Amino acid sequence: MMRLRGVAGALLGAVVLVALGLMGVWWVFYPKKGDRGAAVAREPVLLHIDPAQMEAADEPLTLPPIERSRERMSAWSEQECLRQLEYPTEKAVQALEHANEKRIQQMLEAVP
Repeated sequence: MMRLRGVAGALLGAVVLVALGLMGVWWVFYPKKGDRGAAVAREPVLLHIDPAQMEAADEPLTLPPIERSRERMSAWSEQECLRQLEYPTEKAVQALEHANEKRIQQMLEAVP
């Protein structure tokens, strides 16, 4: 008797699942009464594009000229070099060394 209930319950569960699946398919593929216009709108729209509009330009675009904020010099004086040069701080050098050591360690650990 107990085994019969288990089989009947499993059968009932299977029937309910099939019914829900069929209802889901019906709901997805068949439009509602007020939804007839939406079904028509889903059809693909064909457009005509003139192939001449799709062609690339004959010449590549040119870059604008470089604007310099100062005159170009053949040689710099020591004073001008010191004004443009910024020496790194000890803290920045140590941070760079630490980052490099970390990357090297990761690469060495990845080697089989």
